[in-house]
Amino acid sequence: MGMLNLPVSSQASLLFAGCEDELDAAVTIYNTGDAQRAQAKLLAMASDCGHLPQIQHNLGVLAYERDEWQQAQVHFNNAIENDTRTNMTRTHLQSLHQYQASIAFQKAMNTQNVINPPQLQMQTASLSNTIVESKLKTSLHNLATVDYELYAWWTSAADNQPQAFLEHYLNGYPAAQNFDAAKISWNQVNRDISFTAQDAVVVLSYRIDEVDKRTLLLLRLQNNRWKIYREAAL
Repeated sequence: MGMLNLPVSSQASLLFAGCEDELDAAVTIYNTGDAQRAQAKLLAMASDCGHLPQIQHNLGVLAYERDEWQQAQVHFNNAIENDTRTNMTRTHLQSLHQYQASIAFQKAMNTQNVINPPQLQMQTASLSNTIVESKLKTSLHNLATVDYELYAWWTSAADNQPQAFLEHYLNGYPAAQNFDAAKISWNQVNRDISFTAQDAVVVLSYRIDEVDKRTLLLLRLQNNRWKIYREAAL
C-alpha cells in the first residue's frame, strides 16, 4: 500500500486536531483521579504539541497539587510565553502569589487565621487562545474611532438633537436622556476605552455639581458604526 502524501497544511491540521484530542484525554484521566498518569501523558505531549499553552498550564496545576509551588510557577510562565494573553493562566499565577504572600504575612504576624487556598482549574482544547480570538477584530477597533462616536453622541445630547442622538444607539435599545451633556464639555469627561473580540467597553467619569459620576457603555458595530447597546450608571 502506497504512502498517503498530504499537503503540509493538512498535516499540520491533523497534528493540531490530534493534540487537542490528546489534551482532552489527559484532562479526562485527571478528572477520574489519576493525576500521575495524566502528568505522564501531558509530559509526553510537550514536545509535539508545544503550541498548546494548556499543556504547560495543566502541568502547573498538577505541580501545585504536589505542593511544588516553584515548579507550578515555571509551568504557568511557560504557558504565558506560548500565549501571553492567556488570562486564566495569569489569574492562577497571581492567585498563587497572593496565597503565598498571605501565608508569609500570617507567619510574620504570628497569627493563625484560616487562609483558603486558591481553587485551580484545568484547561481543555475548547478554550481558544485570545490571540486567535483577536482576529475577529476589525480596523474600526481602535480608540480614535470609538472616541469620535462618543464625542458625536455627547454633542448631539448637548445640542438637543434627538434624532442625531438616537442614531448612536443600537436599533431597538431604549436610549436614556443625557442631561449632563449640556452642563459639562466633552473635554472634561474622562474616557476609559477597551475592546473585547467584537465589542467596545467604555467607562465615562466626570464631576458635576460636586458629584462624581461614572457611566458604563457597551458598544457594538452596526453598519460600520459603533452603536450603544447597553448603558448603566456605576
